[in-house]
Amino acid sequence: GLALLLGIFTKWAAFWGGLMNLAFLLAGSTSANGYMLTMEVAMVFGGLGVSFYGLDTIVLPYLRKLLSERTHRAVRPTPTLKPGSAAVH
Repeated sequence: GLALLLGIFTKWAAFWGGLMNLAFLLAGSTSANGYMLTMEVAMVFGGLGVSFYGLDTIVLPYLRKLLSERTHRAVRPTPTLKPGSAAVH
């Protein structure tokens, strides 16, 4: 709920909130959970603009950049033979 209020990880929070509301509905709760579930499904599946006004506009590009730098870091191969040493047969 707090992630939805702050607008951070909006789609992720809406998915898990919808799952929780579905559990409440299936348990027999009678309240506004059906309306909230409908809105959360709309946020998850229609989600182009749901993160525009929240912290997702700041946090998600930073995380993408951080993860792409970490995964695309050049890996240097380790040499199998040292220069000047001959293989003995």
